[in-house]
Amino acid sequence: MKKVFLRIIALLAIASFSISACKYNNSEEVVAKIGDENIYLTDVDINIQNSLYEFLFGIFKVRAIALESLIIERVLIKESEIQGISVDSLVKMSVRKRMKNFKIDEFIKLNSLENGVIDPKQPFRNISIDSEEGKIILNKSYEDFLKSEYVNDLKKKFQVTTTLKPPIGPKLDLRGVSFMGRGYELSKHAVWIISDFTCPSCRQYEHTINAFYERFKDKVFFKYAHFSGGVNTSMILADCAGEQDKYWDAYTALHKQNVDSPTEVKALMAYLKLDAAKCMACIAGYDSTKVLASMKRLADQKVTGTPTIIIDGRIYYGEISLEELSKQLNAALDQ
Repeated sequence: MKKVFLRIIALLAIASFSISACKYNNSEEVVAKIGDENIYLTDVDINIQNSLYEFLFGIFKVRAIALESLIIERVLIKESEIQGISVDSLVKMSVRKRMKNFKIDEFIKLNSLENGVIDPKQPFRNISIDSEEGKIILNKSYEDFLKSEYVNDLKKKFQVTTTLKPPIGPKLDLRGVSFMGRGYELSKHAVWIISDFTCPSCRQYEHTINAFYERFKDKVFFKYAHFSGGVNTSMILADCAGEQDKYWDAYTALHKQNVDSPTEVKALMAYLKLDAAKCMACIAGYDSTKVLASMKRLADQKVTGTPTIIIDGRIYYGEISLEELSKQLNAALDQ
């Protein structure tokens, strides 16, 4: 524990130094020379900007988890003292009571678990809820959910408020970035989804990102932009499908399958019910100038990978989960 604490202190010191260096922009501080050309510390800081904020958000997340654990512990102790029973007895009693009002079938439906549950230790493995292993995971998730709901009620009862805030990254200048948009176009708030159809992580998180869109589509405008090492077949096909008003159908399909060969391209065109002749003509005549300029613009703004989510012009560095994304966007909507 002592080693971990010392390491965190050291990292915080490094982060603090980096922030102050970014903030005060001492243009006289030359850190290298190439002939007569100077390289300033601010030039270095710009290049590590994303890494710095990822690190700071990591510290924030550790603090937030520790704070949440402390709050849960204290509200349960307060309530157990009022009830005159132990914390364990209080939790068991509250969970049993809530089971009567919110059945496990409702929990399954609420979380769309009909097709299986995920083992937290093996997140890419789907387990049937009818199997013994699946039942164990399902029951634990169900009980944890009921406990969480009870704790949320206790937080309201004891008027819990928190003021711990995540680090705020610099605002990006996204002018010149081409995008496809959907959602509430008149909103003053925007979420950018920077993605690549060929990126495994983009495919992994697409379900979460789509659920995020569905939750906020009536309040926020969502902008989707390509970002990759170069122009690829998938992005060309998506853009050409857009010429036939099928961009979003293509977007969904391309996150589920690779499209590399002519055979795969033709199969997807048929699946999307595209006019094949028009689509092939679009692909053959595709002008990559605009998308290459757009991707360069993103790279200039220090976007380095996919998926990258940008909320109101600031890169989101947290966990890509519906809960965490919703918290961040709700905070922006409240401002």
